[in-house]
Amino acid sequence: MQMDYSIFSRFRNFKLFAGYSGGSDSTALLLLAARGAAEYQFELTAVHFNHHLRGAESDREAANAEKFAGELGVKFLKIDLDIPDGSNLEARAREARMAKFRELAGDDPRAVVLLGHHADDRVENMFLRLLRGSNVSGLTSIRQECIIGGVRIFRPLTGYTKSQIENFLRENGIGHWASDSSNADDVYARNFFRNKLLPQISGRFPHAQEALRISLNNLEQDADFLEMTAGKMLAGNDPALRSFWQSLHPALLVRCLRLFLDGIFGEKLPVSRESVNRFKAMIDSGGQGKLVLDETRVLILDETGVIPCLPPPEKVSWQWRSEPQIFWGKWRFRAEILPEMPEHIPLTMACFDAANFPGTVFIGAAESGEKMLPFGRRRPVKVKELRIKRGVAPYPENPVLRDVSGRILWLPGIRHSGVFTCRPEERILVIYAEKC
Repeated sequence: MQMDYSIFSRFRNFKLFAGYSGGSDSTALLLLAARGAAEYQFELTAVHFNHHLRGAESDREAANAEKFAGELGVKFLKIDLDIPDGSNLEARAREARMAKFRELAGDDPRAVVLLGHHADDRVENMFLRLLRGSNVSGLTSIRQECIIGGVRIFRPLTGYTKSQIENFLRENGIGHWASDSSNADDVYARNFFRNKLLPQISGRFPHAQEALRISLNNLEQDADFLEMTAGKMLAGNDPALRSFWQSLHPALLVRCLRLFLDGIFGEKLPVSRESVNRFKAMIDSGGQGKLVLDETRVLILDETGVIPCLPPPEKVSWQWRSEPQIFWGKWRFRAEILPEMPEHIPLTMACFDAANFPGTVFIGAAESGEKMLPFGRRRPVKVKELRIKRGVAPYPENPVLRDVSGRILWLPGIRHSGVFTCRPEERILVIYAEKC
């Protein structure tokens, strides 16, 4: 059979890095990609990882891989990996490879990593994920196109079986390829499914493989729908508010949480089932305190909010007369002088007496126990109490505006303080605040 390399047409002028072990799958991948590169003019590099786990066998595979890439006229890059002995060797080796791919791709939006996973790999992965208690997103984690750790991944062979791939190679005059001797060792869970269980299922149920592939496609559609819905829910609501999380179905909560963490912490890392369960339990019970998801991601849950534990931006000084607009973190503040009081004053707008308002103010994070004199009050009130009453989340959602003495003049989302108040006949300083 032949494979259609027009699947690469979208990558004209891109930089593609093909994972190439020398096995049948990656050999077919490299051959197909080389034809695509010749037709669609993208830069192609074959990346071979030598884990040095099988001694001379690993070195021979590296040499043969370099030779075949040269025959195709493809740039070859060999990367030596040192994976210490220990548990979960496969996972640690996979993480090490992905880290190298991240280095190669960098921040280039035209960089794409090609992997040789095929239809049989997807079925094996589904069984492995079932034994881990995965949801439909986990069961269908081997997809043709996705982002992993900030790297764009493309798998052109997901629609082909192992036997179809090997037939493709033979029809193109390639009868030999590397065969990892460890693939015969059923101590590895994936090999057990590949060598033992799935052949027995296929022997008992002749149409099992095709039916499993159809089921996987259906599950992937379900997963795509849930992930798309979660993205819309997150974009259309305020995830800093506890009430948002309380309103979510569990299937959406787990996906919204992952998207939320990715947006805050900037790196797409998995979230363990235990972490999701702890988060949901605290949300449902009204629990408060620190929730440690892993060594890099920590959330604080209080009465109204879900607060990422991030260092706040530095306090900024604002000379609003000469600089009518300024940014603090994700917030933009803007000052404008109006001849009269606006008819409508939302909580993202504060009005002050322009003549007496200080020319220099400061924007920064609220501090624990701080108080503000609300408009119309005689005594200061704790910012936390005002925030809870209005359902406003704390930092990083809401900074505060202070004068030079440190007195709080305004917290966006809460009406401005009772200082520098203005009368309708005076020139009005209006300060707007919005998240970018």
